[in-house]
Amino acid sequence: MEQQADFRSKYYKGFKAYIRFVLEKIYYRKLYVKGLENIPAAGTPVLIASNHQNALNDALGVLMAINDRKPRFIVRGDAFALGGGSFGKFLKSIGLLPAYRLNYDGENALAGNDKTFRVSEQALLDGGTVLIFPEAGHSEGHWLSTFKSGFTKMAFDAAELGGFGKEIMVLPACNHYSTYFGIRGELYVEFGKPIPLSQYYELYKVKPRTAQRELSHLVRERIEGMMLDVKDKKHYHEIEWIRKSEIGDIYAKSKGLNPKDLGEKLQADRMLCASLENAERAENPYYTDFVCDEGFSPDELAEMARVRQEEKRAGGEPVKGPVQDMYKAVNEYRASLDKAGLKDVQFTLSLSKMDLGIRLLCLVILAPLAFYALWPSVICYFLPLYFARKMKGRLFDGTFLFAVNVLVLFPVLGLLTFFWDWHRTSLLWGAAHVALFPAIILFEWAYFKWVFEAVRDIRWFLLEKKGTIEKLRSARNDVYNRIKKVLGNE
Repeated sequence: MEQQADFRSKYYKGFKAYIRFVLEKIYYRKLYVKGLENIPAAGTPVLIASNHQNALNDALGVLMAINDRKPRFIVRGDAFALGGGSFGKFLKSIGLLPAYRLNYDGENALAGNDKTFRVSEQALLDGGTVLIFPEAGHSEGHWLSTFKSGFTKMAFDAAELGGFGKEIMVLPACNHYSTYFGIRGELYVEFGKPIPLSQYYELYKVKPRTAQRELSHLVRERIEGMMLDVKDKKHYHEIEWIRKSEIGDIYAKSKGLNPKDLGEKLQADRMLCASLENAERAENPYYTDFVCDEGFSPDELAEMARVRQEEKRAGGEPVKGPVQDMYKAVNEYRASLDKAGLKDVQFTLSLSKMDLGIRLLCLVILAPLAFYALWPSVICYFLPLYFARKMKGRLFDGTFLFAVNVLVLFPVLGLLTFFWDWHRTSLLWGAAHVALFPAIILFEWAYFKWVFEAVRDIRWFLLEKKGTIEKLRSARNDVYNRIKKVLGNE
């Protein structure tokens, strides 16, 4: 038994090291972690409650941030049905446990939650770590959805199972992404101040639901204090565009924050969003702020917010003012950029035809290497996305892009490449080719990014001859001046 346990421990550590390498060296450009000092010492029962922004990637971010623990993760149950029962067994072997939901898995599947919760509660009493997402599903954007009662029930059930004699710490956590899609983005993970569950024990014994509500409220408050939670759902797309534009960087610098550091940019974006939302509230007497359930898209929430505000207005005066004019100008400018096939960032660059010519020449010179790098890059990128499209929501792109490559494509394609090269050339080249897979994939990703940038720059110079760029520049200046005016009134 000891040898088996030792083997499992080594297997887990080895597999985690493999995941860490792919996640930190290939998938992400940079991983930020803050608040490690808030994680209780090993052996302390810890229930981590995190916002849910990006499917499996959220759990992986927490896993990489914690080095001295083997957390158990409560994830959506339908993931365990992918690839048959063997895949489900594998997920359980690395600490994942299924949570079933009525709307997704059906009423019959809900009985499986009892086993998941019992295992998790015992893990807590044994001094382990459990990660759960109170929203019970990932959001489609930067907001915090409605909390379900499962995580508070688990915490107090575990405490009751131990006779309320053991302290359980509830640790709020936050995930934040520079982008939800593709690779080479950045991830920020933060752990907040832990909450001793024992402070609610006496209240729970007489008023269990009140204790659960108070705990849920405090956890939500602390997670909101770390993440980007866009309240103004009606203007979600416009706010996202503003914070990602040059204005967002200028605003961050004005607050003494570095926009190139994702953690500091998050702080600035939180302040920026608050300023825009306060301006909207001051100008719009029908403004409606609401907490949504999980599963809604930004477009659906924008329509819901619009309908609620129209109902609140009920024939009253339409809203007018500089904030409404600003958002209208932002939308018109965004539409013009999309129609022209350009990006706002191009206006911040010093573009010259000579520079473009040199870049095109470099692309031509590198084309043979890019052609060679199609294997395995194309398969590793497009095959996972094919399976991701079968799921509900684009946020599964990252899950499949990472999981399918780590679990299937890298090992399989690596072995095929190794034996093919060994047969055709030499053992040494086969091993070297496989070892170069990470560099090959990163090069191919960068090459196609350079191609798309070059195409946009070519379009820029073509539109410049037609006078379109000058019109867009004028519209951009107008939009930026309107935004600065609204922000200047904070």
